[in-house]
Amino acid sequence: MSTAHAKLVEVAARWLRRTRGCSVVITELVSSLPEIPDAIGWHVGRWSILIECKISRADFRRDAEKPHRG
Repeated sequence: MSTAHAKLVEVAARWLRRTRGCSVVITELVSSLPEIPDAIGWHVGRWSILIECKISRADFRRDAEKPHRG
């Protein structure tokens, strides 16, 4: 993970905690999903918020071409 990407993930986790009030926040969660979420937070059993960090437009466009994006 690049330094710029790591900083974005850190900012996302902080935003989930402070701004969205998530009581549980996990970064770089390895899962059975087709990809690894950069940050995910849960707000007291009510909902979850998943954040995928992109540091370039090219990365964003490559992500949009993934088969599971449908």
